[in-house]
Formats: sequence, C-alpha cells, structure tokens
Amino acid sequence: HFITIEGAHLTNTIFMNTNTKILVFSPTHNSWQILFGTSRCVNHLEVITTGGDFNSNINYNDKIKNKIINFLL
Repeated sequence: HFITIEGAHLTNTIFMNTNTKILVFSPTHNSWQILFGTSRCVNHLEVITTGGDFNSNINYNDKIKNKIINFLL
C-alpha cells in the first residue's frame, strides 16, 4: 500500500509490484498515470481531489482520514 500526494515520484508506477495499491491526494484530478495508462501496471490507483489548485496546501480533514482508513482495511 502506498499513500501519497501527487508528484513526480509516481512516474515509477511502471516499476512497482503489480499487486501495489496507491492512494493519491491532489488538489485537482491530475494523474498522468491514469491519463497515459501506466496506472494499469499496478493493482489499484485512486486519486482523491482535495480542492484548490497546485499552490494550495492539502489540509488534513475527516474526508482524508476516512479515505485512508478505508484504503488500508
């Protein structure tokens, strides 16, 4: 399981184990992995939008907390 914010490090999904599950938090629905299909290299990749733009901070809240808990179960 891999929980992270959107970023360049996700380019490495093509090298990850095929059983990998990834939960990504991003201000906007911006996933190159989904757009270009490399998300198919892993078992599950889900993007959760938090609102704002890329200059906004992602503020931890109950929505994020619950998504993480459900993802890990």
